[in-house]
Amino acid sequence: FSCVSVADLNRRRRARHRIRRRERRRAFCASAGMDAAADQTVGDDRRPAVDDACLAEVVPSLSKPKVDLDDHADEAAQVGSGRNAEVAEEGQLSTTMSFAQRAYILRQSAATKFLLQNKWINKSTIWWRHPAARICTTMMILFLDMMLFLEDPVNDSRIDAYIPGLGHMYSFVMIWPNSTGYAILRFFLLMVSLVLGCWFGRNVLHHRILRDRLHMEMFMACHGTIAVMCLCCVMTMFLGGMLYNAITGEEEVTASMGFPMERFCKMTQVCSVTADIITFLMVFDAVLQDRTVFPQWLPQVKDVWTKACNGWVRIIVVWTIATVSLAITLGMILVWKVGDEYNRNAFGGISEVTRAFIVSLVIFCDLFTVVQDWDFPTFQGTVEVDCPAILVAGSFVPELKFELLYHLFSRLPSLPERLRPPAWIWHALPPADFFRFSISGGWLTYGPLFAVMCIDLFCAKNQLLYEPSSYGQYVQGGHGPDRFRVWTITDQGYLARAFVEGELEHPEMITYEARWNLTTGEPIGQTLPGDFMTMSQHTDNDIRYVCAAPGILLIPLFIFLVSIANSRKILERTVSSIDESSSDCQVAEENQAAEGGVAAATGASPRSGPGASLQSAVEGGRCAKADTVGTTSELRTEKDAEAGADSAKEPVLIADPPPPEL
Repeated sequence: FSCVSVADLNRRRRARHRIRRRERRRAFCASAGMDAAADQTVGDDRRPAVDDACLAEVVPSLSKPKVDLDDHADEAAQVGSGRNAEVAEEGQLSTTMSFAQRAYILRQSAATKFLLQNKWINKSTIWWRHPAARICTTMMILFLDMMLFLEDPVNDSRIDAYIPGLGHMYSFVMIWPNSTGYAILRFFLLMVSLVLGCWFGRNVLHHRILRDRLHMEMFMACHGTIAVMCLCCVMTMFLGGMLYNAITGEEEVTASMGFPMERFCKMTQVCSVTADIITFLMVFDAVLQDRTVFPQWLPQVKDVWTKACNGWVRIIVVWTIATVSLAITLGMILVWKVGDEYNRNAFGGISEVTRAFIVSLVIFCDLFTVVQDWDFPTFQGTVEVDCPAILVAGSFVPELKFELLYHLFSRLPSLPERLRPPAWIWHALPPADFFRFSISGGWLTYGPLFAVMCIDLFCAKNQLLYEPSSYGQYVQGGHGPDRFRVWTITDQGYLARAFVEGELEHPEMITYEARWNLTTGEPIGQTLPGDFMTMSQHTDNDIRYVCAAPGILLIPLFIFLVSIANSRKILERTVSSIDESSSDCQVAEENQAAEGGVAAATGASPRSGPGASLQSAVEGGRCAKADTVGTTSELRTEKDAEAGADSAKEPVLIADPPPPEL
């Protein structure tokens, strides 16, 4: 037993399994009254074989197969099962390796028809992906965000910001305990949360799930790693705060952020506007650099934008627009307090129904901006040699790289022995490649939009669940024209008595009757500056749920669209590879035929024997390698697959293609 190698045992085991499967198929055909020759199965997973007419009906680009399957039925069955069988009659290896992938595409005929017919998913030149449409969508996002900020009554609330989840993470990072021991414990848990979030986001969520299991093109290689790691770090920090509360029981991490809701809303609005401006500049710069998708759109402007002063015009204009727009926007929100002045004007004043519709429209614009990208859903940019890569706005590079930590960790092995860390620390450290980060233009454009959409979803939650008393506000009521207007209480001491840890304990204190005399209209116990009336209205209308529903439902629709577009990208690449490999195999066949003709004319004997078999196997292996998408076929030797025993026959070189990507 010790003389038998593991490879021989594995070959014999596989041979026995093939014989059993073949017997089961024959028994099934006999029981069903079918002809054994008609049961041509493709692969060990019983994929049905198909003829040329069916191939031409489903995949038009494969309407002209290179091999007559009727004349090589047995050979096609062997090739489809993942084996390049040698044709004894012809003395050469068949070149029908692409039949397995054709059959796989055909197996999902309905999905293939849908993907191939709906070209609009990945078509770059469709009308709604025009450069003007892309620029208008990004500008619409900025306008709607500012309008929603001015109209939302939550932005005027003076209660303490008490937000479960986000408040816990903020308190865990920013509000430290007075005890030194608790501070050390929190710092340790914070570091562990960050390391665990980075490791889980990079190795598990990104590499194993999104990239390797789901085959998402936008996450190929290390693209999108930083966004996934940041998302996981947010989740692990929340879990770290909960663990800290479970350990200490004192000075717990709470949802209170330590400042009024008005300041929190301004902070989120600043982040939202900043992300909107980054997205606008990235899209604006990308459409002016384009030379392939819409080359006829503003060609003179593109020449000036990309070539004037060796490209420095583009750099200066981008940074000037970014600086001026951010300065004006931040000044309007933080310094000039446009929101307060807006409430004193006689225009505006929309209800929660209109605000819910605006939120839904903003979510649509966020998702539509991503779908409008010419490289959707890969965001990898062009791979053609003749086409220059789209550079990041405000720079001369196609992607931003962060390799400082990578260079530091890569030089650790070259340190002297006395300066190296201990062995247990050395083995616990991740490889140097773990600290190599890069952000492509696509992720720099649409990554901030993910944060904007989270803020928009938070705003949608406020509009759907908004009750004025929960935010220290009340509705005027009555029968006048201002009966739906919202009033805001500014007395912090009064609000502190009405609210306990963010919860309204005394709702009777937050009413119009409690703050104003209904007879004289005079304020009751109000301190300066007193309550003020906003332009926002609250009608308590259930239509707001209907208005917000489209925006919420667009999110799963967007995920489905990404999946469909990703599958179509893979299908296009697979079909293209099949066509190219079929052409290569046809050229190889013609070369072999030409060599045979030359040998017959000169009287030389054609190549035969093991050398000819090996040469044919190598040429066929090249064709098989061309057919296999993204994977290398490995040639192995198998002895007498029918009997499963050792034999002195000539070895047959076979290739095991991996399963297609679809």
